[in-house]
Amino acid sequence: MALPVRRIEIAKPDGGTRQLGTDCVIQQTIAQVLTAIFDPDFSEHSFGFRSSRNVQQTVVAKIKAVAYF
Repeated sequence: MALPVRRIEIAKPDGGTRQLGTDCVIQQTIAQVLTAIFDPDFSEHSFGFRSSRNVQQTVVAKIKAVAYF
């Protein structure tokens, strides 16, 4: 049987707080460290699941690529 997730309270912009499971905090910390390490090595043409990229940038890049040919 799994143990219940330990919760911490984090501040919200409006002044309130919300509970967050510590497993989420650990996952987010690891993701931030790994992103800082590996993101610079990814191709400039890679848009999937990258925090600094979005769908609109993908569409613009593809339109430019098609117009180039």
